[in-house]
Amino acid sequence: MHQVFNAHCKHTNNRHAEVVRAYLGDRAAELTMHPHVSPHMADMQGLPPLWICAGDVELLEPDIDAFVRKARAAGVPLTYVKGRGMYHSYATLYPLMGDAEGLLALQSCISFLALHSAA
Repeated sequence: MHQVFNAHCKHTNNRHAEVVRAYLGDRAAELTMHPHVSPHMADMQGLPPLWICAGDVELLEPDIDAFVRKARAAGVPLTYVKGRGMYHSYATLYPLMGDAEGLLALQSCISFLALHSAA
């Protein structure tokens, strides 16, 4: 099943513009750079610590990478977990898929929450 997800994600990467149009409709050109649609376009100052997880074959990887770069440049403390060969939401699908990368991502998230949760 893991290969099915990866094949889907690689196929989807070739259809990025089509997916954007489906998501934003006729206003795609206007809204693509809006911070509510593209969070990496937002002001990063004052954000709390962030835990970000992405797969390296998912459609949103370039946008997630841009967000991470901008947040780091703004001094936002963050943990970025990128699963090699992983698809979108791979960490949340770990119970179904059983990928080692998913388990590592969940363990990272638990550690992050333990570190940043109020006592």
